[in-house]
Formats: sequence, C-alpha cells, structure tokens
Amino acid sequence: MMNIEMVVIVLGFLGAFIIGAIPGAYLGGKISKHIPVKILKGFLALLISGTALKMWISIFN
Repeated sequence: MMNIEMVVIVLGFLGAFIIGAIPGAYLGGKISKHIPVKILKGFLALLISGTALKMWISIFN
C-alpha cells in the first residue's frame, strides 16, 4: 500500500508537469508558425543529439 508521502510527491511532479506543459504547448504552437521548417528540424536534431550525448556520458561515467 502506498503511503501518503509517496502520493504527495507523485501528485507534485504531475502538477508541475501539467503547469509547464500547457503554456509550453501554446507558446510552441505560436512560435512554430513563424519559424522555417529547416530551423525547427535543426533545433529538434540538436535537442535529440544533446539528450543522447548526456545519456551516453551518464552511462559510461
């Protein structure tokens, strides 16, 4: 059975995620209409490459 502290922590993370996701999605929708596709693809490639590099560093350290 889950204790109350665990439930509070999970709900806190979920709340923070939702609070950040809603304005982020709105802002992303507005900005992406004005930025060329090549720049968006480049930004996405950079984001994915940076995440992969961070994972590899954490695995081998």
